[in-house]
Amino acid sequence: MFLNIFARRAFGAIIRFIWGKMEFNKLSARYAELLVSIGLNVRPGQLVNIGAEAIHRDLVAAITAASYRAGAKYVNVDLTDPRIARSRIQDSDGRHLSFVPKYISGKYGELVDEQAAN
Repeated sequence: MFLNIFARRAFGAIIRFIWGKMEFNKLSARYAELLVSIGLNVRPGQLVNIGAEAIHRDLVAAITAASYRAGAKYVNVDLTDPRIARSRIQDSDGRHLSFVPKYISGKYGELVDEQAAN
């Protein structure tokens, strides 16, 4: 009998988790549409730049999809992990902290020139 009660509770928890995940996905998609249409004001043919922490990748994926549906020409996504930035600060030679690769300034220069939504 205890096992039966435990199984029912476990099954209920699994169903609540799945239902919650489905609701989160629906809400994320709606939130992404709102961000793209109102917050970013993405226009057809426009570039979009998204910077976020890796933990938010599900929301970033929803924003990316909404941006393409709004007509974005290209969506650039930069996912970061604070642990990597911390490692650079703590573990690298301090003389190298001011170094920025040329491709980064080139990429952001193009995004500015193209008036990318950001």
